[in-house]
Amino acid sequence: MDQAEERRNREFAYKLKELEFYKGNYEKEIKGIFDKWFNFLQDTLIANNKNAHEDVKKKYQKRIDSFLQVENAMKLKIDTMKYGGTETGKVLAVFSQLSFDSDKYIDTDKFVIVYVVCLLLSTLKKEILGQEINPMTMLQVLLNDFETNYDIIKNSKDYVENKYQILLEHSGS
Repeated sequence: MDQAEERRNREFAYKLKELEFYKGNYEKEIKGIFDKWFNFLQDTLIANNKNAHEDVKKKYQKRIDSFLQVENAMKLKIDTMKYGGTETGKVLAVFSQLSFDSDKYIDTDKFVIVYVVCLLLSTLKKEILGQEINPMTMLQVLLNDFETNYDIIKNSKDYVENKYQILLEHSGS
């Protein structure tokens, strides 16, 4: 009994050190990763908001274009992989494919990128912070016209989930 308890205490101490490593030493970097992804989500929502003035849309579209430049997107993806786990990596791979293939889905599915970013943030929150929030709940909070656009949002969600399943099949997971 003493050996089992000693082993549990060592495992607990190891987990505690791991948590301190990620949350203590790199708190600013992790916060920066969350901030960048949440800012991208915000920028995307504003740039596609039918009620936003054209000047405002252009301003936020420039921010999106800057975000998606290879050097910026690659750095954020690498930083995200540093701290995220297996599930974060999978969702990040789907984001990469969808942002690269953005011309392949129809314009009315403007929520495809929005949904995959919500999924990524949801996954990051769970893996890094231990907090759970459903991507659809995030969209309900962020979109005043959630109910009006539910069919488009649902189609986008299904599209992303289909891409996720294809990724899993191709990676052998």
